[in-house]
Amino acid sequence: MATLDHSRQTSLTALVTTTRVLLILLFTLVEVVALVIWIDILQGEPLVSGAAFVGFGILSLGLAIGHLLADFTINGLDLSAPAWTIIGFSISEAAIWGIWLAIASGATTVHGFVLATVVLALLLIPQHTMEDSAFRGDPPFRSLLDPGTAGFSVIKAAGATVWMMLVLSPRIVADLLASVGLGSLDPAVVGFGVLALALFTGHNIEISYALTR
Repeated sequence: MATLDHSRQTSLTALVTTTRVLLILLFTLVEVVALVIWIDILQGEPLVSGAAFVGFGILSLGLAIGHLLADFTINGLDLSAPAWTIIGFSISEAAIWGIWLAIASGATTVHGFVLATVVLALLLIPQHTMEDSAFRGDPPFRSLLDPGTAGFSVIKAAGATVWMMLVLSPRIVADLLASVGLGSLDPAVVGFGVLALALFTGHNIEISYALTR
């Protein structure tokens, strides 16, 4: 009987883990698609324009869906963050991505892209700290700085900036791509893969962190 109970518990744990990974994959895909569409809309457009406004709306919507799915992944049907909190998080994060893009789009050297990474990471840390608090049922402004959110914030920032560098200035990393056997691939495709991997990794750490606190 004990062996049977243990087997059932193991199966249930495996099912929960698989479902969680699939949900993380889903909201990672939503976020990646929103970012790619946003960048595509802004190609050749001023950062302050009608197109930028539309892109901002699409990015905010994608982030809102991602935040809702993250809350569901952590809390199930007993969601912790109210709608207004999800909307606020989505708008503030979209604004953060806008600041990052303004820096990254003006970068012409590796140093410029490093700056974009640092700025994005520093802005994402308090953003993720507030999200973590809300997803655990605490007031969002309970804390603005949790060192535990730094790791996945840096991973997301680095992945996004590498993606943007491969889209905007592939010449900077052309030799590196060739040295690892990726020289024949479209740099934008490689960048897309880097972005997706970084966000998926960051989301996994983010969800695990929220669940273990």
